[in-house]
Amino acid sequence: MKFPKSVMRYCPLCKVRHKHKVTQAKTKPRPKPKKHALKWGVRQFFKVGAGYGGMPRSKVNPSKQSRHVVLKYTCDKCKKSHVRSFNRMKKFSQV
Repeated sequence: MKFPKSVMRYCPLCKVRHKHKVTQAKTKPRPKPKKHALKWGVRQFFKVGAGYGGMPRSKVNPSKQSRHVVLKYTCDKCKKSHVRSFNRMKKFSQV
């Protein structure tokens, strides 16, 4: 998806429409749980799935072909920024 580098947009802080600079925000992955990592059920789950083939639970490929794009809009007047997320897309480029 092609997106312009600057757009006219409503700024919720100025409460007026101004030109906004558009950048792609860096997203971090969800943190892995550490609280119950050594409990018996978690250890049993990984023990059953280990080995050749991983029966009765098959190994899941966690990667997806596309990802959510989060855009960061920075107001030219007040220099404040706010974000908006889009649906999944494979390519994102700015024109």
